[in-house]
Amino acid sequence: MTFVHLHVQSEFSLQESGARIPELVKKAKDLGFDSLALTDRQAMHGAVRFYEACKAEGIKPIAGVKLAFRMKENGAEYDLLFLAENNQGYRSLLSLVTRASEKERSTYATLEDLRTLENVFVIQPMDRGPVQTLLLDKDLYGAEEVQDALTNVLSDRVYIEVQNHWYREEREKLLALKSWMKDREVKLVGSNRVLAVEEKDTDVCSVLTSIRTGTPLAELGTAGESEGYYLKSEQEMKDALEGWEEALHNAAVLAERCTWELELGDITLPRYSEIDDAGVLLRSWCENGMYERFGQPDQAAWERLEHEVSIIESMQFADYFLIVADFMQFAHKEGITTGPGRGSAAGSLVAYVLKITNVDPLAYNLLFERFLNPQRVSMPDIDIDFADADRDKVIHYVAERYGKEHVAQIVTFGTFAAKAAVRDAGKALGSDPYDIDRLAKLIPSRPNTKIADAEKLSSVQKLIEQKPDIGNVVHAAKKLEGLPRHTSVHAAGIVMSRRPLPEVVPLQQGHEGLMLTQYPMGDLEKLGLLKMDFLGLRNLTLIDRITKLASIDLTKIRFDDDIVFALLGRGDTFGIFQLESQGMQRVLKQLRPNSFEDIVAVNALYRPGPMEFIPTYVARKHGEEEISYIHADLEPILKPTYGVLIYQEQIMQIASLMAGFTLGEADILRRAVSKKKRDALEEGRVQFVKGAESKGYRREEAEEVYSQIARFADYGFNRSHAVAYSVISYQLAYLKARTPEAFYTALMESAVHDQEKLAFLIHEAGTHSLKVLPPSVQAGEAGFKLENRNIRLGLTSVKFVNEKSAQAVAESRGEEPFRDLFDFCGRLPKHIRTRRLLEALILSGALDDFKKSRTILLASLDTALEYAEQEDKKTEQGEELFPDEVIHPDYAEVKPMARTEELKLEKEMLGCYLSGHPLEEQAETLQKYKRLPIMEALKKSHKENVRIAGLITQIRTIETKKGDEMAFLQIEDESGGADVTVFPKPFKKYQLQFIKNEKLFIEGLIEEYEGERKIILQKCVLVDSLIDREKQQNASALYLYITIQAEKQALEEVKELLENTPGEVPVVLKYASDGKIVRLSEMWNVAVNEAFLEKLQARLGKNHVVFRKPGV
Repeated sequence: MTFVHLHVQSEFSLQESGARIPELVKKAKDLGFDSLALTDRQAMHGAVRFYEACKAEGIKPIAGVKLAFRMKENGAEYDLLFLAENNQGYRSLLSLVTRASEKERSTYATLEDLRTLENVFVIQPMDRGPVQTLLLDKDLYGAEEVQDALTNVLSDRVYIEVQNHWYREEREKLLALKSWMKDREVKLVGSNRVLAVEEKDTDVCSVLTSIRTGTPLAELGTAGESEGYYLKSEQEMKDALEGWEEALHNAAVLAERCTWELELGDITLPRYSEIDDAGVLLRSWCENGMYERFGQPDQAAWERLEHEVSIIESMQFADYFLIVADFMQFAHKEGITTGPGRGSAAGSLVAYVLKITNVDPLAYNLLFERFLNPQRVSMPDIDIDFADADRDKVIHYVAERYGKEHVAQIVTFGTFAAKAAVRDAGKALGSDPYDIDRLAKLIPSRPNTKIADAEKLSSVQKLIEQKPDIGNVVHAAKKLEGLPRHTSVHAAGIVMSRRPLPEVVPLQQGHEGLMLTQYPMGDLEKLGLLKMDFLGLRNLTLIDRITKLASIDLTKIRFDDDIVFALLGRGDTFGIFQLESQGMQRVLKQLRPNSFEDIVAVNALYRPGPMEFIPTYVARKHGEEEISYIHADLEPILKPTYGVLIYQEQIMQIASLMAGFTLGEADILRRAVSKKKRDALEEGRVQFVKGAESKGYRREEAEEVYSQIARFADYGFNRSHAVAYSVISYQLAYLKARTPEAFYTALMESAVHDQEKLAFLIHEAGTHSLKVLPPSVQAGEAGFKLENRNIRLGLTSVKFVNEKSAQAVAESRGEEPFRDLFDFCGRLPKHIRTRRLLEALILSGALDDFKKSRTILLASLDTALEYAEQEDKKTEQGEELFPDEVIHPDYAEVKPMARTEELKLEKEMLGCYLSGHPLEEQAETLQKYKRLPIMEALKKSHKENVRIAGLITQIRTIETKKGDEMAFLQIEDESGGADVTVFPKPFKKYQLQFIKNEKLFIEGLIEEYEGERKIILQKCVLVDSLIDREKQQNASALYLYITIQAEKQALEEVKELLENTPGEVPVVLKYASDGKIVRLSEMWNVAVNEAFLEKLQARLGKNHVVFRKPGV
């Protein structure tokens, strides 16, 4: 080839290029190129995957980057391309990119930064290169100055790029450059700006520019031009740069000089200490830990420890364990709550004695080889759970302890998902926002839904037919879909390195003083860097808060508490880690656990696949089904799980016992079998059967056992992980059973910003005989607190009241309660004394302690604020001269607001009803109709009939494929909310009753789908209509039976009697002649007394006059 592309930007030039690396490299191969460079803007995110893609296609990769450049810190900004000549040049690029990213406010390189470069070529790009830009501006002196400065620093490694995309500005630059070059020697390199793989895809580059700049495509002008920015063939390049053949040739020569080989696969773990021998230190720490954990360890424990330490040393992982133990020691000293363990690491005795984990692997029969297998060398992986509120403290400790150049956070990429791609494309193309919103909402919200899938929907096709420009949006969105949109920080991972990280990976600014790798996690692992997950677990923060409220030491609790098992057997597990789903609650009710092992088993079984074995496990546990084993010899392994194969470790133990495998070999077998690859399955079968036969088992027996292993391998769960997480489950269950008031206080505090969950928790607390008190400026604090066995909502639960404002209220109160609203306002700091905050506190009930209605408090607010201003002046100027003349203000006199309005405003401020509920007045009547609180109804079985009542908070109507209307409602009562589906037939019958904020009584069926529960409406009636009906049925009434004779002879007299005795009791007539029943209008209501009844009886007959309350 006489040309190579050296100016190529992939999708990792975020919101600029649409060229995906695999397609880019494949296209280069198809066009016959033997080399290709990658020069993404401002970062090298795609370098590793570009390298691998090139190697896979047999193309030589050239490492590069495109950076902003300034001659001086405050100088004009241009662009430069940098290409690595070799591995030393690649490392120079890593350092350069890192230094450029460390600049304040933006990323750029300076001339001073370029002085550190070694083995790097620099190209001034056509678009924003300094010389080309200055020549276009006719600044010949400036161009000369920049060129001289660059060549002085980089010698003969400086090139000037020429391109031709047939744009006017480019032609002007080429002419200026040709003229300027007459008097000096410069090196040219020809290229094409590559932002797309194919010519037909260059339009997406303009859309990306629009998204990046926030400017509609129609307004971009020349900035939106992208035609020609694709990977051109060599002939296309020759045609475009006719007359600049030497520049094209120089590109090939420059590419020939570049070589780059990444060192992939080598593990380079950091050192704990540069002085001490890691192996010796590890043994010392472990021995001390053995005595701390076990007092006097037995011989079996010492042998297990020696086995593990020997393997760790042989695999050269001693430093790793020391590093993890070190930061765990820091966490323990700082009082940071840590998890009992996660994943297979809980199977390590070394991890247990170093207090990395808190699960005794000997007590729970956990296997070390499931975690670290000497026969399958891989990076150790100890993921640590910390209370999420304190996780960052540990990360910062690690960065300080090992140096910020050796520790960094890990980058992740947010991508254009289907809905986001549609919205961004629509905005860029200037489409009607309403139409774009409709289109986005038609795309299903299921994970991994693609636009191409949504295109098949009739509703989407119909919209495209109605709105032709929507087709253009879909076309553009499909090209955006999946492209990286922005960088983010990995939620848990950090990376550590023995060498300074900028020698291995480019870095950029992260969060809170930490650096961020530009390579994502998978690429870092390929480079041999150690990744550690510091996971923030909300449940640990919850445990931390509960134990402090209740003064409980969880290290001293028993794991065989009958009260805890009784709670689990009732399915009373809301708020309990891993056990709170409705499906899990039903399983626990069936299981009735009575041991910790039951919790471990149910945590392992309650997953798609193994769930089918739950009925067997339950039946065998309760003696309803005979326990059987795959083979009698396997009883010791399978007896704890009633013969059901549940754990991966059981598979390993079976292979060891029956086929003589080492546990390391058994782990390899387990992994191979679980992948379900035919070759691996057959190879495993041969090894297993051969081993079993050598131990005296018959081939048929071995074949049967292996078949069972192969069947269950998919479902087998990591027992170490199940045990560790079941510890957290049990701890929370213990806290809920033993100290429910502290449990619910902490749980509510954690849900303070989740209104629906908070409402449910308030209801739940009530079912445990706990009273929830409103926020209070007199008795409350910023956070939630316990008052005896009552739970007081924190002031931060009130809308518009943040942590600082809430703290200020509590501090202003101090030890002296506020006397009234005026004293409260007068003592509040001026900077938080806003009308919005005060109104929010009043409407939430936080000032109810002043014993005035909320209406009066609101009406008195102006006076209170004026009083507070006077108090401010008094503080500023000193005591008033005539204190006797100071008049304390009075409350305004106004009527209280309606209770329904008060509750509505309370809910707006708290997110839930607390002092009452709009249904409270109708509660007694609703109870007669067997109405259940919504959250109780949702616990009922699939297809079970329920009756609920609540406020309609949301209504969404749709058309079915047949054109019928149906609706989805959200209903809320004092316990929480539920989704209600109304199919076409009931919708047609009851649609006039579906009014937002209306109270509705519903009879329906519970339906469960994928763990989610909703109610299918069958019948409904407005609660107000129900109450009216009840009033009619319960009202007093006078019943008169009119015989045929009385109708002829006495009716006029009866009429006269009724007219002359007006009152409140309605009259109902029944005529014997035709059986007709007539309820007379209100104008015929009468006053009933004995004399009146006797007169009527004399005319109609004693048995034909009845005064009573009817039942129907």
